[in-house]
Amino acid sequence: MTEKLFEQDAYLKECTAKVVKVEGPRVWLDRTVFFGFAGGQQSDSGTINGKAVIDVAVDGPDIAHTLEGNHGLQPGQEVQCVLDWAKRYRIMRMHSAGHIVGVIMEEKLNNPEYFGSNVSVDKARLDILWPENVRPYLAEFEAKANQVVKAARPIRVYRDPANPTRFVWECQGLKTMECCGTHVRNASEVGGIYLKRESKGKEKERIEVLLEA
Repeated sequence: MTEKLFEQDAYLKECTAKVVKVEGPRVWLDRTVFFGFAGGQQSDSGTINGKAVIDVAVDGPDIAHTLEGNHGLQPGQEVQCVLDWAKRYRIMRMHSAGHIVGVIMEEKLNNPEYFGSNVSVDKARLDILWPENVRPYLAEFEAKANQVVKAARPIRVYRDPANPTRFVWECQGLKTMECCGTHVRNASEVGGIYLKRESKGKEKERIEVLLEA
């Protein structure tokens, strides 16, 4: 099982690790700072021994890293893993923004059903089943989300004591959400939030969460 260091500290930017298995461009390590695509969150990028990591994927209890070109790594070799920190931190801010907006939206609309969600460097999106245009609500959602940011409320992600395989996201004063992703420690790190609406078909609404900078 890969030790997932980002679960312990999402701000850890690099680590040393040992190669466990190699299959062509794919490499498995005994531990990693790289987040593999899960829960709608985009996977990390960076380097392993100077070779670009072009994909990171969850592989059961492990994390598989796909490297560029002929990386030359061998089982048993010690390597240096370095995150693309600018990308990771942007995703952390975006993911926290998505949850803040999501909680506010759920409370106002009485927990609509989701049919999709995603978090990337550019935006977070919340796809919900809703019988009408959500645009009239966006100004309220946006204002409340930015109040949370300005209030600098602490954020934490922790294992559920009742179910240690489950991770819980918590922002002070808001209801908790299940989440296995990476997040900032304080809402003030998110920065300004603004929202857009897109129709995805009959009774399908998308709320796009974007950051001012």
